Amino acid sequence: HAVPIGEARVVRDGEELTVVAYGSAVLLAEQAAEQLDEDIEVVDLRTLAPLDRDAILASARKTGKVLVAHEATQSCGVGSEVGSSLREVA
Repeated sequence: HAVPIGEARVVRDGEELTVVAYGSAVLLAEQAAEQLDEDIEVVDLRTLAPLDRDAILASARKTGKVLVAHEATQSCGVGSEVGSSLREVA
């Protein structure tokens, strides 16, 4: 199974909120969306460089709200990169 480089995947379709995640946070986001029984879209980044900004922005436009879920890092987290991309079009 080959993962396309730089191509995110929508693992759960929704209309109310976008959760952008990668790695283990994707599974946690899916589980939370199921437990909450809400209309939440989950976007799995799959690769971080290059980052699929088009997929992130398309989902953000669709739902109007974005939550970034990732494991904590001391610096240079993916959340800041996603947030920066979102601010560019806000």
